[in-house]
Amino acid sequence: MNKHTSSSFNPSRFITHRANFCPQFSLQLSDSTGEQFPFYRGLSTGKCRDKYSSSIYKLQSALHPNPTMALTFEVTSTCQYPIRMEPPRRSSTSRAAPERPLVGDTTSDDGFVEEYLRAGGPNLCEISEYAYPFPKTTARDGSTFTCKGYCFDDVRAIGKKWNIGIINISFIGRKAYPNKFVVPIPTLSIGARWEVSSKGRWLEAAREIYHSLQENGIDSISVEIVDRRLEMGPSISPCKPTDAIYPLWGAVAEKILTSVDTSGFRSLGCHRIGYETSAEDCSPTIFLTLYGKCRREWQEVKQGIRNVLDEFKLSTVDVMIRKDNPIPYTYSTERYDQCWDEEDNINHGKHISIDNCSQPVTLGDSVSAHNSTKHGTFGGWLELKNPTSGVWEPVGITCAHLFAGWKHNNGLAEIDSPSLLDVQAGIREVEEAISCHKKLHLIQYVEQAKADGDAIRPADEGKWRKVKSHVDDLEAQKEILQFYRDSQAYSFGRAFSADFWELRARTTRDITEIDWALVRPSGDRAIGSNKLQLICGDRLYKIGRKTGLTHGVYNGLKTAVFDDKENNSETWMHTITGFRDRVADFGDAGALFFTRTGDVAGMCTGGSVRGGLVYFTHIHDLVDDIKQVTGAKDIRLKQD
Repeated sequence: MNKHTSSSFNPSRFITHRANFCPQFSLQLSDSTGEQFPFYRGLSTGKCRDKYSSSIYKLQSALHPNPTMALTFEVTSTCQYPIRMEPPRRSSTSRAAPERPLVGDTTSDDGFVEEYLRAGGPNLCEISEYAYPFPKTTARDGSTFTCKGYCFDDVRAIGKKWNIGIINISFIGRKAYPNKFVVPIPTLSIGARWEVSSKGRWLEAAREIYHSLQENGIDSISVEIVDRRLEMGPSISPCKPTDAIYPLWGAVAEKILTSVDTSGFRSLGCHRIGYETSAEDCSPTIFLTLYGKCRREWQEVKQGIRNVLDEFKLSTVDVMIRKDNPIPYTYSTERYDQCWDEEDNINHGKHISIDNCSQPVTLGDSVSAHNSTKHGTFGGWLELKNPTSGVWEPVGITCAHLFAGWKHNNGLAEIDSPSLLDVQAGIREVEEAISCHKKLHLIQYVEQAKADGDAIRPADEGKWRKVKSHVDDLEAQKEILQFYRDSQAYSFGRAFSADFWELRARTTRDITEIDWALVRPSGDRAIGSNKLQLICGDRLYKIGRKTGLTHGVYNGLKTAVFDDKENNSETWMHTITGFRDRVADFGDAGALFFTRTGDVAGMCTGGSVRGGLVYFTHIHDLVDDIKQVTGAKDIRLKQD
């Protein structure tokens, strides 16, 4: 019997002392510009794994073959719920960007619509579009339509007739948002490159292709011709001080909020947005997001905003309106499902390994209410000076909305880190690895031969012993993780103070959204570190449970964020943009943003547009509110 599975094996002893074997080393990373900065990390084993792209629980690793990849995340799916879009009219930058014509939307009685970068019908889902496996579809004769083996010759012929350079064709299911309760729309998706001359031709071609499907008895499938740039989503970057709207944004935003009905508004901001490869070619754009359930007429709202822009002589500024996801970046297994076109899809579960079972809780780890199915990110460690004893006491910080509505014990929410969700994901991964090894043909062949008493080649038996030894090690790991779960060793502490969604005047001179909770760790949980040294231009960095280490650029223009109550009052949030890269995602709420020198800039509370636009609470507002709520006079970032 393997020594790890013997009756004398005690997982609790392993868990108690595992952290004693963590020598430190320094890792030098470089970003896409070639600039380098040090990043410190611990080694718990000799095995090397990439910290960012694997577990949020820091599977303590050595050098990644290409560290640059850890700093950028390519967005392969589109942004959240666009409504009808128009391209920027012209740029107001000092460098003249290419001027493009205004393309309006045309909708006919048959349900076919023509938009910028897309045309089709009769039942297209709202942009953004998420791709799913083709759903079960019933043909006109009652039979089940299967897309396998379907001939696309008619589609290609129609595309050639209308001078459309078809890139790819596929049957897929479409959703505007990865909601497991929404049935995907069966869609024939045709990829092509949109040009100015495409207007009109795409719409007629989509109609003809749809009628061709009907002639073949298939009348329950929509048709779309789409430029894949639309699926990638627009790039978002900060406005520049040289943009005409930059010094006027405060007055423009105030005028919009007082002259336009804000019912259904989710956020109102100003950024450079476009489908170009460079931020220089993207126009300053008023970016308005709406609640998903909003059913207002958007054209009236857009015209009202344009009237305000004309009043300020800002005709070069564009307007974009979209439906958006919920602002809080809290991960929940109950809300989202998996779709094809997300390289790092929302449903992807991070996990822990046995090396993490006794690691100190540190920034970027997951945190949740006790045994909850939704979680966020542990922001880091602060120290509060006890006003009575004068002793500096360590406390953890994260977002309070992670525990909103959770059952509290004597008013104190019990907190887990890692979350139970991550622990269970680690167990499942080990179980899947065990199952895969046991299904190997060699294993089954040798074990069957042993059972039958047949002779086995020495080479085969040697390979079998190696695999069997590895399976025994995996079984031991599974036992350790199960003990860790069953003993609830992941319990972290209790939230002893919090402030959630409170609106009041802050030191940043605007009404700001406040969302924080302080966690006092249990006596048996080790206290981690905030050590993080980043030097890379004027960027802000964070380590989140979902997306790991990412960076974005601070936008000097704040965004108005609206609550979902009847009064629809707004608060002003600081924002970070990632151009086309994902800065944060669901599960990253609570992560702290740092400057290149390691100073804390604020805490991530949420965002929109597939993580390309992130909201955070300024550190000054955060500290002032913590002082007011806790009574502490002095607060500092925990030092090593």
